[in-house]
Amino acid sequence: DNEPLTLNLTLTPSAISVETVEVTAKVLRDTNVAILTQQRKSAAVSDGISSEQISRTSDSNAAEALRRVTGLSVVGGDHVVVRGLGERYSSSTVNGTEIGSPETNKRVLPMDLFAAGLLDNMVVQKTYTPDQPGEFGGGVVDLKTREFPGQKVWNVSVGTGYNSVTTGKDFRGYHGGGTDFLGFDDGTRELPKEVPDFKVIANALCEGDNCLTSDDVTQIARSFNLDWRTEKSSGELPRSFSGSYGNEVELLGKPLGLLGSVTYSNGFQSQDRTENYYNGGSGAGGALSPRTEYGVNESTSSVLWGSLASLGYRLGDFHTLSLNAMYNRSADDTYRFYEGTNYDFGVDIRETRLEYTERGIFTGTVGMKHNLPALFGSLFEWKLGYSNSQRNEPDRRDYLYENQSDTYILSTRAGANGFTQTYSDLDEDLRTADTDLSVPFRQWGGLESKVKAGAHFSTKERSFHYRRFTYTPPRSNAARSLPPESLLVADNIAERSSTRGLGFRELTRDSDSYDAAHDISAQYFMIDMP
Repeated sequence: DNEPLTLNLTLTPSAISVETVEVTAKVLRDTNVAILTQQRKSAAVSDGISSEQISRTSDSNAAEALRRVTGLSVVGGDHVVVRGLGERYSSSTVNGTEIGSPETNKRVLPMDLFAAGLLDNMVVQKTYTPDQPGEFGGGVVDLKTREFPGQKVWNVSVGTGYNSVTTGKDFRGYHGGGTDFLGFDDGTRELPKEVPDFKVIANALCEGDNCLTSDDVTQIARSFNLDWRTEKSSGELPRSFSGSYGNEVELLGKPLGLLGSVTYSNGFQSQDRTENYYNGGSGAGGALSPRTEYGVNESTSSVLWGSLASLGYRLGDFHTLSLNAMYNRSADDTYRFYEGTNYDFGVDIRETRLEYTERGIFTGTVGMKHNLPALFGSLFEWKLGYSNSQRNEPDRRDYLYENQSDTYILSTRAGANGFTQTYSDLDEDLRTADTDLSVPFRQWGGLESKVKAGAHFSTKERSFHYRRFTYTPPRSNAARSLPPESLLVADNIAERSSTRGLGFRELTRDSDSYDAAHDISAQYFMIDMP
């Protein structure tokens, strides 16, 4: 009765057949993990920073954020230096596309012009590969703009700050335009319409349309903005705003992704500093001798804003169309005052500069990605790009007073030129076309590799115009001791200076303006194997 009993039971599985379950997800590019993954897979040495990391800082533009990347430094607050090489050895792209530069004498892209809120990440490639521009020796910086999300999202943020040196403290400036807060001059500083396209000079002997009499020059001189008054106020709190909206909808039964984003910030900065310059080896025993010793007071109000529109349309399982457009605008309004000793002149001086600089960059691209399963799973990409860069510096004003018998008078020294006004504007158009074909394969060890080939074409056109004018000082020391707002009166201006009156001359040289073009055609082939 107590013997063990063995009982065998069999469970029969019930098979359930279901349709294929496919799980898809969008690759995130704006996280630190994404940057590390890209570095690990890259054939070149690279580093970068993601928007996830930028959001934890107070960085408002790309230049401020790039200071946190290893091996990079930012010179002058805008130009990137990679591995200690100058900015001319670095190049920059946006979404892999070359864009123009708003700098007058440099082929570099100022990074402070790009609002950080419009970027997913920034990657710096420090070693060369054939599929990158061949113009860099230090590195290439690629700015990736934000992409549309896979779902409906929107966000709005506002911010402010406090600067113990500037906020609520003395802040110098001058009367500007009504739209300065947008980074555009409203015409207050523009070159008067009375100024002809040719050089302003009186010549009673010439004939034709390009002739001006003394009275003509006088009327032109009086048409300029003669309000040179400076004013003192208090430094304001900086302000910032950003907003974005993204969604994915269906168009003709296909997914269409949309993203729109805008960001705006302004700031105020004032500082007092010392600037001393020396002549090398000219003192006793080869010692340095002072050239100038100046105390500088500077106040700058800045505006930076940008907007971004991105669209992606999946035409099928293997083809995707993308459109991107971005515009960034910045403006700096600066008052700068120098006071101290100029040892070359042998006198104490007071020099003032009123300067307004506005810059803008538009970049737009259209392209497609074609996955080709029939061709070993290859990827073919093509992209067309256009960018326009502008820099406008209207009505920069300079004047210098020197101490004569304890009285500061308007200087007549060579190079001082009385009251000087300069106008400059730059416009550059760049058009690009790129194609890339990437064919994957496995090498003898079974590791993933690829063959890549492509072509690049670009054409660039640039136009730069610069004009300078001066109000020459009166002959009387008593008149030259008057402040600008008392001297620069219309009735006090003529074609030639007098005992108490100002003269007028144009100092523009033929070499001050130029037009240029730059065309590139390039092809490459590379094999990437681990």
